[in-house]
Parts: sequence; structure tokens; C-alpha cells
Amino acid sequence: MTLEDRLDAVERTITDDDRGPADLSNAAAVERRLDALAERLDAMEDRLADAEGDVATVRGHVGNAERIDRETAQVAQRALAVARETEARLDEETPRPRERSVPVESEGEPSLGERLRDLW
Repeated sequence: MTLEDRLDAVERTITDDDRGPADLSNAAAVERRLDALAERLDAMEDRLADAEGDVATVRGHVGNAERIDRETAQVAQRALAVARETEARLDEETPRPRERSVPVESEGEPSLGERLRDLW
């Protein structure tokens, strides 16, 4: 076995394939790049999880606001119904003024004011 054969055997053992030493430096650069990308991916996943949590919080606040809005509308409708019912009841209970005929003064007759003056 020659020195070259032995060196090839060592390279195959190190790389688990037939790549040469020049390819190993390139593989190391790729490995570093993959590690950096994996770290960025982990950071992005954390940020995404935080954003999803924030969205869930906002949705909760919106849901509460919508519930309060519905409840307020229901209270307002009940209050309006009570006001209309009260108004209708008061209209029924309040006596209406009676229609009276107003005497028309004839010419030559004293006016109402003159007649009252005469009485007092």
C-alpha cells in the first residue's frame, strides 16, 4: 500500500465518503452556515410564538369589547322599552283637558273683563 493509498483511506474515514481535503473545508463552511441558519430559525420561531401570543391577547380584548358592546346595546334596548312603556302608561293615566266652548261676545254686550270688573 502506498502513501497515497493510505492518505485516501484516512480521508475516507474522516469524511465517510470519497471527498478530498479541499472539499472538507467547503463542507465545514457549509456546516457553519447551516448552524447559523438553524440559530436564526430558532430565533424566528421564538419571535413568531411571541407574535402569536400577542395576537391571541388582542383577539381576547376585541372579544371582550364586542361582548360589552352587545351587553350595552341590550341594556339600552331594555331602557328604551321601559321608557316607552312608562310614557304610554302616563299618557293613559293623565286626564285630557276637556273641550270647552268659548262664548263669543256679541256686539253691544260687555266683554268678559268688563263683566268681571262689574262683579267685583
